[in-house]
Amino acid sequence: MVDRIMNGHDVFYTGSAGCGKSVVLRTFKKRLEKMNKRVFVIAPTNLAALNVGGITTWGYACWAPKTNMKSVNTLLEEMEDKMNGEGEGFTETDVLVIDEVSMMESNFFERLNYVMKRARNSTAAFGGVQMVVTGDVC
Repeated sequence: MVDRIMNGHDVFYTGSAGCGKSVVLRTFKKRLEKMNKRVFVIAPTNLAALNVGGITTWGYACWAPKTNMKSVNTLLEEMEDKMNGEGEGFTETDVLVIDEVSMMESNFFERLNYVMKRARNSTAAFGGVQMVVTGDVC
């Protein structure tokens, strides 16, 4: 698993609680950072983010929960306004790790994809950022 991630593959890995998902995450994150990769680890809740040394999904995107009520076009306009300050993580991210993905709303995932594409001026999924997604499907 770690080798696939280190070779630049997008990966989804899962397992039950206590099986070592977070150990795998810490291992590849440390190795990627030694390669000077900018790795952001995000999770949908404060507790989940703290458990893996990351930040919340909302914090990474510089969004508030009311964001779900905004159109994608409004989010794209707001993102462009923020690119000189908040939201710069979109362009500085080499690897985005999403922990506890089963807790994340599909709407958020889809909007993040659109905004990252625009921020990075790319048509590739998530603007071409390597995605590592993990969590317990239960």
